[in-house]
Amino acid sequence: TDDQTVLRRLKPLAGAVMSDLAERLLPEHRDQPTNSLLSWSIRTSGGNPLLLQMLCSHYAATGEAFVIPANVLSAVTRRVEQLSEESRRVLVLCALLGKHATIDLLKALTNWEHLRLFGVFQSLEGDGYLALDNETIRVAHDLVSQAATSLVPPISKRVLHSSVAAALEQRCDLSNDSSLLWDCAAQWEQSGDSTKAVEFLIKCARHAVRIGRASEAVTLLARAEHSSHRPAIYAPTTSSCTLTFPRVAWE
Repeated sequence: TDDQTVLRRLKPLAGAVMSDLAERLLPEHRDQPTNSLLSWSIRTSGGNPLLLQMLCSHYAATGEAFVIPANVLSAVTRRVEQLSEESRRVLVLCALLGKHATIDLLKALTNWEHLRLFGVFQSLEGDGYLALDNETIRVAHDLVSQAATSLVPPISKRVLHSSVAAALEQRCDLSNDSSLLWDCAAQWEQSGDSTKAVEFLIKCARHAVRIGRASEAVTLLARAEHSSHRPAIYAPTTSSCTLTFPRVAWE
């Protein structure tokens, strides 16, 4: 750097080391089950011992389990705010796509030229915000995802959810991958498009019935009713499922 500071990027600590550290840091006198809190603290800290210490200290001081201290999230948010608008946009898209964040989908969603996209990826990957996990482009930490999405205004966020939903729907149509149905439904719900949300929730419920998950189908249909803002009648069994909206019927 210009001030001759040497930056060295450290790899995350191994799970066993983090587990041992968490056991030492977490107090034993609280009522919260130790195993679940231990696992959450290790997973949330992502191999960062300083973050783990802050999570454990917050729990020891307040007794609030499974809570990220506000000062930690604020610090991460301030770092994300300093990124370029293009970098933040890619981070948000990766966060929304989750396990579906591939180079092809991101190229389609951004509609950027190759060199432009390359520059953004190179910067984010070099600064440790993105990592390649098999074929998926993964945001380095859930805190970064949370911070990036929190900076998007409500209307803009709905537009992004709609774009992601449409991209996943197209991939679902081409691949017939039923696992995409649930993610499509969730994205359409968050986009505010109730018609598309209901359509995909019904598809999910239909698939759930076919694989013998009638109780899950009931939950999905209840979500469809809530999204449609219209009364629905549904009677799922292990072999069939009926949902009726005004002028809409599925059996």
